[in-house]
Amino acid sequence: MESLRAWVLVLAGTSLLAAAVGALLSESGQKRAFRALCAVVFLYVCLLPLRSLSATETDLAVLLTTDGDARGSFAEKQDAAAVLAAQTLLETKITQTLAQNGLSGCTVTVRCVSTDDGIAPSRITVRGRFSAETVRKLLRPYLTKTTELELLTEGEHDG
Repeated sequence: MESLRAWVLVLAGTSLLAAAVGALLSESGQKRAFRALCAVVFLYVCLLPLRSLSATETDLAVLLTTDGDARGSFAEKQDAAAVLAAQTLLETKITQTLAQNGLSGCTVTVRCVSTDDGIAPSRITVRGRFSAETVRKLLRPYLTKTTELELLTEGEHDG
């Protein structure tokens, strides 16, 4: 992408320089010769990127479609990173909420999905020794209509 930007800048600079010098020359044989020289130089600059390509290394179709694919790939990675960040944040918040209410030995796992409205938890799993009713009450603020809540209780506090 950076090389494309540099190439466009070289094209623009060549054009501007040729136009400025051409405006200073009077109509004569010199100006026609200068125009011919400028045409050759501009053609050379236009073809400059092709010097670095060979038929075995690159397909023209790949060159023309790579940028769109890269944008899509970047958007997918950005969405995945946002979902991962939301999952981590929710796991931390739920673990803190449980610990503040005396349930510090619990393991929390959150799975989020990206929706049209944003990112929402699709599944929350809590494993440990606790009363299921107590945990349900504590987790109400974190639940949506579509969130699945899985409570895996161990030991004497099953509920």
